[in-house]
Amino acid sequence: MKNLISTIALVSMMVFSMSSFANTANPFKFASAPTIIDSYIQATSLGNAKNSQYLFAEDFKQIQASNNSNKQYTKKEVMTFLKQQEGYVQNCETSYKIIEQNKDYSVAKVVMAYPTFTRIDYVTLCNSKDAWEITQVVTSYDNNKK
Repeated sequence: MKNLISTIALVSMMVFSMSSFANTANPFKFASAPTIIDSYIQATSLGNAKNSQYLFAEDFKQIQASNNSNKQYTKKEVMTFLKQQEGYVQNCETSYKIIEQNKDYSVAKVVMAYPTFTRIDYVTLCNSKDAWEITQVVTSYDNNKK
C-alpha cells in the first residue's frame, strides 16, 4: 500500500513538472511565415510584445537605413525596446506583402504609414529546425511631405 501511494505521488509530481515545462515551448512552432509577420506587426505597431522573443532568431539583426549612416541592433536590443513599448499603439496604418517565399525562406515588405512619414521594414524569415524565425529587418523611412 505504501508503494502504491508513493508511486501515485511520484507520477503526479512528474505530470505537474512536465506540464510546467510545456508552458515555455515556442508558441510559433507550427506557425506559417505570414503568421510570424502578423505577430511582428502586433509587437512593433500595436504594442503586443507577448511571446515576441520567439519571433527572432538568436543571430537576428535590425538595420535602420538613414541618409548618412546605418544603425544596427541585436535581438537583445530590439527585445528591450519592444518590452518598453508594451501597450503603446502606434498612430499608423500597417500592411504587408510577401515579396518572395519558398519552403525555407521568406521576405516580406511591412509598411507602417504615419501621418507625416512612412516606415518600411523588409523582413527576412528563415524556416529553422524549430519554427519560422525573423533573421533580419532592414528599416527605411520615407518622408511624406511633398
